[in-house]
Amino acid sequence: MKPLDLEARVKELEQQAAGMRQILRSLATKEDLKRFATKEDLKRFATKEDLKRFATKKELKRFATKRDLERFATKRELKEELKRYATKEDLREEGERTRRHFDIVSERMHDEIRLIAGGQLGTEAKLDRERLERLVLERRVTTLEARVGASPPAN
Repeated sequence: MKPLDLEARVKELEQQAAGMRQILRSLATKEDLKRFATKEDLKRFATKEDLKRFATKKELKRFATKRDLERFATKRELKEELKRYATKEDLREEGERTRRHFDIVSERMHDEIRLIAGGQLGTEAKLDRERLERLVLERRVTTLEARVGASPPAN
């Protein structure tokens, strides 16, 4: 390979790596997923036995793919017709858009929950202050009543 070809290939690989890094950053980690559902939570929805009723990857391979159908679409109209159907890339992009939207909604919910929790803490603190003030007042009254009861009657 020529140095220019190698340089172009390296640039191409760097771009691919940058794209993969971006995709990796958008993927949920185990810790992210733990906030939503545990393995036990998911077992309540569907077990392996429940999923056996659906087609397997091997069974789906028997059906025609877009690439298979392209061989039959020799006329321009048919090729244009095939363009209407989603490709894997279209589905991947839609998944990424959905994930970004979900992340935004999730972050907004977290912010709202933080606000509610903050308000709750403020309310609890105010109630604690009021209880403390009431206790102090009750002790003062008890002390005053004890003093009045212990002093001799005035003439």
